[in-house]
Amino acid sequence: MGRCGNSQTLSATLRKSLSALVGTFLWRGDKALGKRWWPQIKALLALHDKFDSDGDDLEDRANTPYPEQPDPGTYNHEMLYVQCFWRQAFAKAACVAEWLGEADAPQFAQKAKHISAAIEKVFGTDYGLAVWVDKNHNRTRISGTSRS
Repeated sequence: MGRCGNSQTLSATLRKSLSALVGTFLWRGDKALGKRWWPQIKALLALHDKFDSDGDDLEDRANTPYPEQPDPGTYNHEMLYVQCFWRQAFAKAACVAEWLGEADAPQFAQKAKHISAAIEKVFGTDYGLAVWVDKNHNRTRISGTSRS
């Protein structure tokens, strides 16, 4: 639990800044700090699969705590905003893993590619990318009609 409170809230907060954290390691060149934080980074990345209940490489939690986002109504299954954080976190983690000499680098790079492909498949539309999808992967409504 720690002084920051509930571990799920802490994990959500850290996930949002994970790409900044690993980018800092690369920018500073501080391998000792990177090695010290590497187990925590891997633990946070492992949350992705825990929250991908349908196995499509996208986080599925409708209760993701992003208060700056509007209420999506029934389109609350997957959110583009969250997926982009995950994609960047895995891509940056692959760079850090390679820099630290960790064996996880190819696995994390591959996961980033899978998330990118899933984003295009699920959120891609003829007008760009949808922001939210429902559990059936129907995209958010535009002008009162559902886009698929």
